[in-house]
Amino acid sequence: MGNGYIDLLGAGDDRRIKVIETKLGPLDRLVVQGLDYWIWATANAKDIAEWLDLPADAEVDIDYVVAEKAAGHGLIGSYTSGQAEALSGEIRWRFTTIRGWTGSQAPIVCRLPLRTLPLAPNGSAAPRKADPRWSVRLTRHLVEHAESEGAVLESDRFWAHATDGLEPAAVRIHLGNAKEATTQALSDLRRLVHDLRPPALDLGLAAALRVQIDRLTAGSALSATVAAPELPELPAAVEVAVFRIAVEAVTNAVRHSDAARCDVCLSATEGELILRVHDDGTSTQPWTPGVGMTAMWERAAELGGTLRAGPTETGGATVVATFPLARIDP
Repeated sequence: MGNGYIDLLGAGDDRRIKVIETKLGPLDRLVVQGLDYWIWATANAKDIAEWLDLPADAEVDIDYVVAEKAAGHGLIGSYTSGQAEALSGEIRWRFTTIRGWTGSQAPIVCRLPLRTLPLAPNGSAAPRKADPRWSVRLTRHLVEHAESEGAVLESDRFWAHATDGLEPAAVRIHLGNAKEATTQALSDLRRLVHDLRPPALDLGLAAALRVQIDRLTAGSALSATVAAPELPELPAAVEVAVFRIAVEAVTNAVRHSDAARCDVCLSATEGELILRVHDDGTSTQPWTPGVGMTAMWERAAELGGTLRAGPTETGGATVVATFPLARIDP
């Protein structure tokens, strides 16, 4: 499978592939290094899964294991918060922290929940520098790194290091499946890049929603509006989640309701962002959760938010999602 230069590689209890990036003390490139390893492991996931006795379709997670250099020192760099939050969509990441390992007592090891950042030594939020739109930068890094590794961006190319160390016979077998693998991988890469940050968000959240909703409702009987008073600067992960939930809610109204009007409203209070999508259809029965509905709930829950959806007593149907901004971007 070549030289991935991953600190550790293994199988999780959840039957997923784990690439583990370890660091002693803060490092501003921590998230980027983990992303590089994720790219390599994803390209070789089928072989890694076989080696680790995992399902053939096992997916890859990034585990960051960070230890303090000395008692009371920080664990992550000032850019890490924004970078990690930008890894939304398809990339799952998790931190494990190790403190107090230099003393005579047993070290304190804490495995944090999925997509949760370590706190500073005093219990406050981790340090953060101004967010330079990390999702855009990491998306570009993803594509550029894949290309530099000889990734599957052309039908006859495979990952350049994918056959390092293999016997000639194994190389022939490995490359014999390259065309099929490259076609699928290119599709996955495009989907991943889009999931990291939909390109429309470069216009801003409100403008992106207007453009996408206009496309969804074109040629339908549904008229949709977007109301978004001036909003605070939002974490990249929140922008993506709000965009996806709103688009899914309007898509449901177009496809499954008899509504003539749908209103999308965004508002922010001190520490909370609220998304409300309401249509004037005649739906009266509770909604049966499907793939789209489940995805909306998961997107909100991943960021500590809530979501409720279904018909209302006064008529029509409403989707309301809330996101605690103070918790995500202090």
